[in-house]
Amino acid sequence: MVKFNILLTLLGISSLIVAGKASNCDDIKNSFENDEINAIDFCTDNDNGQVISIGFKGETVTQEAINKIASYNTLEKLTFTRIQSFPEDLNLSSLSLDSVEFYDLNRYKNRKFNEHNTPNNVLKTLKKVKRIIITGYIISQNTINELGSLTKVTAVEFYRNRFEESLDFSKFKNNKNLTHLECTRYYNESGLVKIPSSLCQLKQLKILNLSNSQISTIPKCFGNLKNLEQLDLSYNTIKSLPTEFGNLTKLRILELEYNDFTSIPTAIGKFTKLEMLNIESSNIKKFSSTLCKLKNVKELNLYNNEISSLPTCIKNLSKVVYINFCSNQISKLPDEIFGLDNLENLDLSYNKFTKFPSNAKNNKKLYYLNMSNNKITKIPNSIKNLKKLKSLNLEYNEITNLPAALGELKDLNSLGLSSNKIDAEIPESLNKLTKLQYIDLGNNIDIRGKTLTKEGILDCDYNLRYNASKSICATGSLKCSFDTTEIPKCEN
Repeated sequence: MVKFNILLTLLGISSLIVAGKASNCDDIKNSFENDEINAIDFCTDNDNGQVISIGFKGETVTQEAINKIASYNTLEKLTFTRIQSFPEDLNLSSLSLDSVEFYDLNRYKNRKFNEHNTPNNVLKTLKKVKRIIITGYIISQNTINELGSLTKVTAVEFYRNRFEESLDFSKFKNNKNLTHLECTRYYNESGLVKIPSSLCQLKQLKILNLSNSQISTIPKCFGNLKNLEQLDLSYNTIKSLPTEFGNLTKLRILELEYNDFTSIPTAIGKFTKLEMLNIESSNIKKFSSTLCKLKNVKELNLYNNEISSLPTCIKNLSKVVYINFCSNQISKLPDEIFGLDNLENLDLSYNKFTKFPSNAKNNKKLYYLNMSNNKITKIPNSIKNLKKLKSLNLEYNEITNLPAALGELKDLNSLGLSSNKIDAEIPESLNKLTKLQYIDLGNNIDIRGKTLTKEGILDCDYNLRYNASKSICATGSLKCSFDTTEIPKCEN
């Protein structure tokens, strides 16, 4: 009889949804409105009014509440936010969901680790859940043991937690469905100071995140994780990688930023399937030829290192789309970098350039070039060779000229030349840039002549407040600038 009544209730709710009068979330909120024990934090439904995520918060969650929400077969995610205590007999085995998250951090104000252990005897009941996320708890051996008993979970994410010492992950090795594991600590809480050998037994893993821990060395056994496709070891204190690390030949994404490397680990040269490599802020002194072996890399980030030159073998990176060399010591580019026909985005800001690359030539796809915050003194006419550019940022240099050649960059959408030493007249050729929407000439010496006449500019700065001669006039209505009322109209 009880099941029949539940069915009638659900059918009634469905008919209301179809009629556009109610949604699952309306029903759920009404159902818990006067519940003094269980409290709904949020409820989200899809375009059809069917619930897809629910959040509980507060003192506790009862079995009755779990049974009630388990009846919604469209529910995908359940979140428990700062629940004070979980009944030890709470059984979540009726939940067949994509993900369940236990969240115990204070948000925004009063950020504080709440010193709570994961709920006892509750995790092991998540027998039908694919992804389990635990945030802001103490991860103990009991936590590992309970989750290790689950055989259908595909992802376990310990995100921003405190980790007890000497954890044994071996109970995870029998779950062949577990392909995603994350272990990151919360701020200054204890992390995985040492990678346990038991973690090296999880040969089924494809995604592993050990970022923001306290790891200083990588054990040789790490090379056993030959199925890894994504690995994040960022924000640690790693100085080198063992030779065995080169066994991870299936890697597609490798994050090593914010470590203590001083050179590119040679093991990386074996990752021929690698598509993304990030070694940002890791004290790298030289662009090693090791990197030139990454023939399938599409994204290369070496931001904030100490690289001073680039080798000609960079031409081997024929599939690279994005390169970030921001904040290094580079002063010259090899010709080969402009032969990378798939390169779209090149960041060379905060380097040691005194000249714009005279060897710049038409690259088939390069649309974004950032060379701001260098010491470039002149824009050469060869700038016209970069015909596919959509965004050119040369701000905070020492440029003095405005060449007519800029008008040949037909696809240009954004031109940044602020904070230079330009003392020149605006070339008429810039009106040929039909796609230009943003132009910044502010904080220069003297910008003279007529503002642009082309339509469609959304944001512009013609340096009126800094102009030495004030010899600039507006050719029409100047809707793109804050100085619209101050720039005088041209007489003819």
